[in-house]
Amino acid sequence: MKTYLECIPCFLRQAHEAAKLAGADELTQKQVIDEVSRLLPEFPLNVTPPEIARTVYGLVEEITGGKDVYKKVKQKSNRMSMELYSRLKDQIEGSDDVLLSAVRLAVAGNVIDYGVPHAFDIEKEIEECLEKDFAIFDFEDFAKAVKRSDNILYLLDNAGEIVFDKILVEEIDRDIVCAVRGKPIINDVTMEDARETGLDRVVPVISSGSDVPGTVPSRCNEEFLELYNKADLIISKGQGNYETLADESKPIFFIFKAKCPVIARHIGCEVGDIILKKQPLI
Repeated sequence: MKTYLECIPCFLRQAHEAAKLAGADELTQKQVIDEVSRLLPEFPLNVTPPEIARTVYGLVEEITGGKDVYKKVKQKSNRMSMELYSRLKDQIEGSDDVLLSAVRLAVAGNVIDYGVPHAFDIEKEIEECLEKDFAIFDFEDFAKAVKRSDNILYLLDNAGEIVFDKILVEEIDRDIVCAVRGKPIINDVTMEDARETGLDRVVPVISSGSDVPGTVPSRCNEEFLELYNKADLIISKGQGNYETLADESKPIFFIFKAKCPVIARHIGCEVGDIILKKQPLI
């Protein structure tokens, strides 16, 4: 999907938040905002928002000297989610439809996102997502696709959320490879998060090579592209992956919570709705 004018104020907000998290003083924070503002006229609207976000966060890192400024936040999110892991496993394994319950948990985990302006209560989110109706609900097709697929590629999204994805992965009895970002950006998952949460001991985990908070095939490495092109099923978690892959003609199912008006309008739902959507070609 393309970038919309409403995205521009969000880029400024994200730049400011990242600069503060990097420990920058007010003068440096203003320098970050000034520099992002200077580049705004050069941002093309025909590229995806995560591709522009890559430039924005690169500027923050360059000006503040802060690398992986969300690292401590990510570690905290992973610890918080791992504390819930055993209870959540027991909860879904006692449910009437284990796969559906695992998908609902995966959506609940998608609320752990520091790239959007909101606070979250993960316990409340879990409770709501286990009961809430999906705005787009292609679960029957998803379940059939899981059963018939020999090669599944699972595109991970955020730290903390990765634990909820781990539960879903464990409930899918198929060959799965999970993909993480190629480098730290916002609170998106990297190989370090996969190791911290033990996901790498459950299934193979690879780096996509992507340096944006999403999956842009042209920016991914050969190992990822080989798996991406031969996958029978691609499970795409989160808004960033949706933004970058919404126009791809691949066997993709998108799982996420709509957390901004632009995404909600693009997909045809309301902010706060939960989504399990297949690409039309499936």
